[in-house]
Amino acid sequence: MTGQKFGTPNPVPFRVIDARAGIDIDISVRCFGTYSIRIVDPIRFYTNNAGNFKDEYRVDEISGQLKSELLNVLQPAFAKISETGIRYSQLPGKTVELTNAVKEQLKDSWSAKRGISIDSVAIASISADPEDEKMLKQMQRNAAYTNQNLAAATLVGAQAQAMQDAANNSNGAAMGFMGMNMASAGTSASQLYQQAAANNNANTAGNTWTCPNCGTTNTGNFCSNCGTKRPSGKWICPNCHQENTGSFCSNCGTKKPA
Repeated sequence: MTGQKFGTPNPVPFRVIDARAGIDIDISVRCFGTYSIRIVDPIRFYTNNAGNFKDEYRVDEISGQLKSELLNVLQPAFAKISETGIRYSQLPGKTVELTNAVKEQLKDSWSAKRGISIDSVAIASISADPEDEKMLKQMQRNAAYTNQNLAAATLVGAQAQAMQDAANNSNGAAMGFMGMNMASAGTSASQLYQQAAANNNANTAGNTWTCPNCGTTNTGNFCSNCGTKRPSGKWICPNCHQENTGSFCSNCGTKKPA
C-alpha cells in the first residue's frame, strides 16, 4: 500500500552535529512526505486489525493510527541518522537510511502485533525553525572565520565595500572617505600607542641597575629599598682595571674613587 502521506503538525527535534564548527545542538524541524506499508503476516493482520469487519477492510481504517505511530518514531530515527553528521536538509537523499531507522523503531509494534512492516519512507520537504537556522548559520560563520586566510579575505571584501559606500555617500564622496580616513587614523594611532608602550618597556628593561648597597634591582635614580643614589657613569677600577658602574668593583671589591 503506497502513497500514504504524513506530516509533522508540531516541530520534531533534530540533532545537528558539525565537527568542523564544533556544533552539537538540537533544533526543531518540520517535514512531510509519504510512506508505504506491506502486509507480511496476513493471518496476524486479519486477527489483530480486521477481525470485526464483514466485507472489506480498507487502508483508511488504519492509516490515521499508523501515521500517528510513524510520527512518534521519527525523532529517534532522525537522531540515529544525525549521528553521521549530515545536515537536516540532506534527509530527502537518505531515504534508505531513514527507512531502516524507522523499521527498527516500529519492528515490535507493527510487525509483531499488526502483521505489517514499513516498506519505504520518503521525505518530500524538510525545514528548520527560522531562528534555529539563523543561529546555525552564525555559528558556522564564526567557526569559518577561525581560518586566517578566510578572515583576511572577508576583511578585504568589507574594506572594498566600505570604499564603494563612501563613494556613494549622500553627503559627498569626500565626507565618506574622510570618515574612512578617521577610522583608519584611529587604528594607526592605537597601533602607534601599542608600539610606543612596547618600546618603553624594552628601554626600561635595558636601563636597570643594581644597588651596590643592598643588591636591589632598580630603574629610577635612587634605590627603592635603601635609598642609595644611583651610581653615575662607568669607572675603571685602579686595582684590577675592571669596568664598573656601581660604587665598588665587581671583581676585587675596590671602592670607587671619589
